[in-house]
Amino acid sequence: GTIVHLKATTFAIARLIVIGSGCIIEEHAIIVNRSKEVMRIGDHNLFTIGC
Repeated sequence: GTIVHLKATTFAIARLIVIGSGCIIEEHAIIVNRSKEVMRIGDHNLFTIGC
């Protein structure tokens, strides 16, 4: 499964953010979608601390 740390942040401002399986989103990572398109993050990605 995908792991999202409690201190990670996602902002889907305009459209959705779809996160694939097996991803790790570490603390203080910020993912923002300002696009009018759906943001798709594939499987098995690592977003490290503070990215």
